[in-house]
Amino acid sequence: MENPLVAVVISAENELAYMEECERTLIGFGIPFESRVLSLQQAPEHCIDWARSVEKRGVKVVIAGSSWSAPLASVLSSFTILPVIAVPLPISPMHGLDALMGMAQSYVGAPIATMAVGKPGAANAGQLAVQILALQFPQLADQLRAYRSGLAKQVEAKDGALYQDRQRRRLGS
Repeated sequence: MENPLVAVVISAENELAYMEECERTLIGFGIPFESRVLSLQQAPEHCIDWARSVEKRGVKVVIAGSSWSAPLASVLSSFTILPVIAVPLPISPMHGLDALMGMAQSYVGAPIATMAVGKPGAANAGQLAVQILALQFPQLADQLRAYRSGLAKQVEAKDGALYQDRQRRRLGS
C-alpha cells in the first residue's frame, strides 16, 4: 500500500457515515488515505502525538470531521503545519451549527479551512484536498479538470432535457 497523502480523522465512530463521502472522493481520484478516530477528550496524548507525527509519515493534508463544539481540527492544526480541513457534522442537537461556529472561529496561528455541514462538506473537503495535492501532482490537476468538465456536461444535458420537456408541455404535445 502506498503511503497515505491524506488523513481523514473523526472524533467518534458514529461520524464515519458522514465522512465516507470524503473517502469516496479520495478513492475516485486514486488518492491514498488513512482514516483514524482521535479523541481529545478521551485520549488527548494519543491525539496530540498523532498530530505531531503526521508530517513525518508523508501525509500532505488532514481532514477532520467532528460534531458538537468541534475543537479537533483546531487542535490538530496547532501541532502540525499541514493544511487542516474541518468538516462540521450534524450529530449534535444543534444539527452541526455548533460545530460550524466553533470551526469557523479558529484562533490565529492554528488556521483551518471550514467546509459546509455534513455530507456535502465532507465531499468538498475531499475535493479541496485534491486541489491542494494538485499543486504537487500535475496528474491530479488533469483529473480535477476532467472531473469538473464532466460535471458541466451533466448540467448541460439536464438543462437541455428540461428545456425540451418544457417546450413540449408548452406546445401541448
